Amino acid sequence: MATKAERKKTMDRVMDEIIGQGKLDVVDEVYRPTAVWHGPGIELRGRQGFKQLYGDFRKAFPGRSYEYELMLFTEDSIIGRWVLRGVQQGAIMGVAPTGKAVRTTGITIHRFEGGQIAEEWEEFDGLGMLRQLGALPSG
Repeated sequence: MATKAERKKTMDRVMDEIIGQGKLDVVDEVYRPTAVWHGPGIELRGRQGFKQLYGDFRKAFPGRSYEYELMLFTEDSIIGRWVLRGVQQGAIMGVAPTGKAVRTTGITIHRFEGGQIAEEWEEFDGLGMLRQLGALPSG
């Protein structure tokens, strides 16, 4: 079982290398081949699913910042609350590029197995993001 420090190092690689630098090949090092992502109304399977997910968000928000405000560690997981800030420059969630700035928050649970991420559950304020993009009426 991965230690707390090893799991934190893996998350740092996800944040710095995959999300920050767009090094999607790092997915092969930090995610298990059978990894699963459970999102709002979507389930992605395998490393290719994670590469698609990260690639899509990178295209939609190329100059974004994505940071964890809080990380809690359990025996085999990290639970993190994060904030995404960026300007939409590519299509996302069915919305064509708007050039509008967004700030959205979410919580992701990352479960580890054999030193790699095996499963993630994510909930985020997609409704708020769609409102900020002008795709839905405010309030």
